[in-house]
Amino acid sequence: MNNHSRSAGAAALLAALVTTALTGPAFAQAVAADANTGPLTADTTADPPIEVPAELQPPTETVISRDTMTKPDGTTVTTTVVETTHPAPSKPLVGYKSGFFIQSPEGPDLLRIGGQLQTLYTYQRNQDEFQLSRFQIRRARIKMKGTLFSEAFTFGLSLELGEGDPRLKDYWTNYAFKEDVELKVGQFKRPYDRQEMTSSTRRLMAEKAITNKEFGAGRDIGLMLHNHEDQDLEYALAFLNGTGDRAVLNVDKLRFSNVPEKFKPQAVFRLGYNQKGVNGYDESDLEGGPPRLAAAVSGLADFNIDEESTAKLSAEADAIFKAYGLSVSAALFIETMQSLPTPTSTSDTNWTDQEFNGFGTYIQAGYVIDNTVQPALRLAVDSLKEYAGAIRLEERRTIYEASFGLNVYFYGQNLKWLNQGRILFAPDDKREYAGFSMLAMAF
Repeated sequence: MNNHSRSAGAAALLAALVTTALTGPAFAQAVAADANTGPLTADTTADPPIEVPAELQPPTETVISRDTMTKPDGTTVTTTVVETTHPAPSKPLVGYKSGFFIQSPEGPDLLRIGGQLQTLYTYQRNQDEFQLSRFQIRRARIKMKGTLFSEAFTFGLSLELGEGDPRLKDYWTNYAFKEDVELKVGQFKRPYDRQEMTSSTRRLMAEKAITNKEFGAGRDIGLMLHNHEDQDLEYALAFLNGTGDRAVLNVDKLRFSNVPEKFKPQAVFRLGYNQKGVNGYDESDLEGGPPRLAAAVSGLADFNIDEESTAKLSAEADAIFKAYGLSVSAALFIETMQSLPTPTSTSDTNWTDQEFNGFGTYIQAGYVIDNTVQPALRLAVDSLKEYAGAIRLEERRTIYEASFGLNVYFYGQNLKWLNQGRILFAPDDKREYAGFSMLAMAF
């Protein structure tokens, strides 16, 4: 071995010794630290158990009795009686029951999705000339309703997509403080006029009585203190904008809106009685049964804070009687209105200057035959004062309605065919003839 090799070997040995001297203590400390924390191990945290649906769980067996018998030849026979218990089916999370639903496996969260589609054909003419003949999508609605956070908190949403005019029909939230005290806030139907409060999927004829739109029925925005409509004693007290749910053109802002600059406001109350077993907000008696009755009175007051001189007071009484497939419903309306300028007087008036403006009434009946066919009849009168722009005329316009119908139920109220013929008798011996045929589906 030459001198060069010996030098290289010594240098390598020296470098190894220096490295060991410098790193040895730190390395020892690191090893000690690892020893204090323990050896590296795999994560032994158990995964949460997988919940097996009840339908897939095996049945359980319970021994009820066990008897042992000895035969003459000395052998024994044992008889065992076993009871087999199958697990109760788990609550479905998705399905269909009066609408499609989605719900949480635990807790109150629930969403129901439904809708209705009504295709209407209308033929209309007066005694002198033809007026119209057309098909239209009378209603195409998507509805959502559910509970959130607790059973006491509910909400609802309804969108109208028919007639080429998409718009919001309902949006409300409701909280039940107790069984008979609830508060609803949003856009919803006024608690006024049984026929208007009845869903369009459960009415007797394709079109409502002529009194319906004349006396303040419809939707509005506000709040309402109420209880359930199926309680023996039904009540509601609402405080509303008083301008309805339809959007109108705001000339100053050049946009459509159903939010007024100033609300009137409007107050509405309803008090009713429902005999046990009656569905007072279904104009047919598909369920049948012994005689049942529901009746109510409602009142509506505009307070004219917006100073448009359109304040009015109206009241109505309504009732429905059902027995063994027969349903008879009726209502009576009266109205007073703030005195307006007339052709002979243009003086200003205030809210308390009310005068009788008119009345209206209707009665209708239907009888369900074999849960399939239903003939129906309606008579109505609408008598209100007429207007010429902002001037109220002294004369009263009185219109009479006579309607007859024939309905066919394919799947209860969820799929039916409504046919209605109507004659309107107007002043000066004028008559209007109309026919309606509507296929209605609800889910």
